Amino acid sequence: MEPLFKHFLIATDGSVGSEKAVRVGLELAARLGARAEVINVLEHGEEPADPGLRTRLTMLRDIDRHHGKLALEQATALAQKLGVECKALQPTGLPEQVIVQKAPDFDLIVLGTHGRSGLRRWMMGSVAEAVLSRSPRPVLVVHESYEPPALEPEAALYKHLLIATDGSACSQQATDYGLRLAQALGAEVTFLSVVSALTRPQGAGLPLSQALSLVEEDAQTQAEALLEQARTQAQQAGVPARVKLMQGRPLEAIVKQALLHDLLVMGTHGRTGLDKLMMGSVAEGVVRRSQTPVVVVPCPEA
Repeated sequence: MEPLFKHFLIATDGSVGSEKAVRVGLELAARLGARAEVINVLEHGEEPADPGLRTRLTMLRDIDRHHGKLALEQATALAQKLGVECKALQPTGLPEQVIVQKAPDFDLIVLGTHGRSGLRRWMMGSVAEAVLSRSPRPVLVVHESYEPPALEPEAALYKHLLIATDGSACSQQATDYGLRLAQALGAEVTFLSVVSALTRPQGAGLPLSQALSLVEEDAQTQAEALLEQARTQAQQAGVPARVKLMQGRPLEAIVKQALLHDLLVMGTHGRTGLDKLMMGSVAEGVVRRSQTPVVVVPCPEA
């Protein structure tokens, strides 16, 4: 079987959040025997007509270039310490466009959710969000609030993966990817499915309440069957697995459970209805709030 984890693209802007993303990406590369390319994109847009503004912009770009070089030097030093073959580049352009254009040549894209303000805007709502919605490759997103464990060779890093699933084609893609990742890391997985509790309108009569209860019971039965199917798939792959079924709001449940794991794997889109996992709702919310690194897997091509 062709290895999935050979070449990582790691983006940095020198902020605390992206420094953590660099570390997570390089640690994973070291564990998986992958090569890494670390980039710091110098953002260039339209030139202002005013000469004074152009001068100011040139000064800011020089500062940006200097900070970027320092970030790349730090990343290269860490890669050397971890024994990861690493190339450092400082291309020019719009960060999200550069990353997405490069993405097909890599197996995993790594970046942070927040970054420095000013010219370079590595933050949800701009670069990270654009990359997540357009990347043809899985994207590992690291929140600036993430606290990585001690950097020690004997540390048991990334040994517990959480895979969120809702039975959609996209979440099945995430399940397949998560199991391959767990195999490569020698990790165990927990499959999580969340069934949303339906709100009873005020003054709802008994027939409506009973109907809603039947819908919830049916959703729970489907989720239980889905989790057992995932457990069987993990068993066939030789990956130790547990399952967890929760009721409530998917966003809150996933973020809470992710705190108990080293990595979260989920799809960009999912089923519509009670427990949809889709960019713009659950997946985007999880990426914004999760203090655990999140691997977002794109949907299979139609």
